[in-house]
Amino acid sequence: MKKFIFIIGFLLVLGGIFTFTSHPFANDSTPPSDIEIHRVLEEIHGKTQNYNIIRYSFNYDGIDLAIIGSQEYYNSVKNEVEEIVKNTIKSTAFEKYPIVIEKSNVDKKILEEFEENADLVREIHTITTNYLSESYPNQFKTVIVGGTAPSEFAFEISTGLSETPEAIDISEEMENEIYKLIETKLSSNKLIKEAQQSDSIRVYIFNKNGEKIN
Repeated sequence: MKKFIFIIGFLLVLGGIFTFTSHPFANDSTPPSDIEIHRVLEEIHGKTQNYNIIRYSFNYDGIDLAIIGSQEYYNSVKNEVEEIVKNTIKSTAFEKYPIVIEKSNVDKKILEEFEENADLVREIHTITTNYLSESYPNQFKTVIVGGTAPSEFAFEISTGLSETPEAIDISEEMENEIYKLIETKLSSNKLIKEAQQSDSIRVYIFNKNGEKIN
């Protein structure tokens, strides 16, 4: 099964926390599988990583995202985020589930630390997304960047690749290109520097079925 990122707020420098129950939609005649839930959560996260979202959650009430920041920031991005989620779950098993976009209430110090790391993650995400979109327009789908643990900084890349030898070759090439990108365009980023010092940068590439192929 695909290795999933669980983000513990700003401490792990990613943009949010994934939470879900084993069977969050038990009232449905054919509830989505855990793999489907993971896949949609990650797709939503990948498409919204440029927003300050601290929590992504599937539960009995539907899909719940919490935005961290000022009231002004929340008001300015709430509708955009909701529209992204709607478009992502369209024509899926989750299409009819309610979407809740709420404002997270945290103290000022935590907010400042989160926003600092969020800016650094956003820079990495933007540069990586732009590069992969241009270099692999037919294969690349989304990328999630950040920490899966204090000792690791990960790039998780979702693709439309199939289970073929050629796909494995492409994934290995893509992995090598990410490491080159880190050296040429991301080496000045504070989070990358810290990860390089501990040799903890990892690149995970997944095929269209969510299976790791590199």
